[in-house]
Amino acid sequence: LYISSFFFLMIRRPPRSTQSRSSAASDVYKRQGNWYCQSCTATTKHMIPWIALDKLDFNGRTVSKLAEAELRELQSLPILNIRKDHPIVAQSRDLYNFLLAKRKLTFLYDSLCTPEIAEQEVEPYTHFLLKENWLSLENLRDATQGYLTQVLDRVNYNLERHLMTCFICSQKARSCLICRKDEKIYPHQIETTYYCRFCRNLFHNKCIEAIKKCPECHNPCLLHRV
Repeated sequence: LYISSFFFLMIRRPPRSTQSRSSAASDVYKRQGNWYCQSCTATTKHMIPWIALDKLDFNGRTVSKLAEAELRELQSLPILNIRKDHPIVAQSRDLYNFLLAKRKLTFLYDSLCTPEIAEQEVEPYTHFLLKENWLSLENLRDATQGYLTQVLDRVNYNLERHLMTCFICSQKARSCLICRKDEKIYPHQIETTYYCRFCRNLFHNKCIEAIKKCPECHNPCLLHRV
């Protein structure tokens, strides 16, 4: 419902012909070379969702008063699902790094003895704990500017410290089922480990790269970090 409404959030363009400037009924003024009607044009500028998703352009633009009320509400709602294969992920290294940090957060969240620990740490971004990448327009802007990656790096550091020192949480460590070394590994260590989403086993990246498939469920391994 919200996504479909974006198509109606149009920037008002001037008509091909307007009344005389002296006409009180027209009540128009000139801005940026165009004519706008004061009775229907908002005084503040707003980010346009489809432009942000298409071009990563978060500059404010003049909109109608009708669109302003809806835009103001939508910009803080997490209604944008940014999948890892979305074109804008390839356009922004900062957005890619944010999705890495968010993936690490979801693994940590699943490993904690008490979920409330993560919920308190990540406040007011509790929707980041969901496995799907649901973002608001404001979140998307802040992620492409590197700000949210810094936020999640601090959160992940605190959660990882708890995980390593908590007796209950630390029991969730595993060993690589390929090399069988005594080294304990965790799913959130995405830089060095591979988590099979089919059988939920854990391996070293370097071990799984050699065989290209999970030795337990035999599904092909797609080595991606996001």
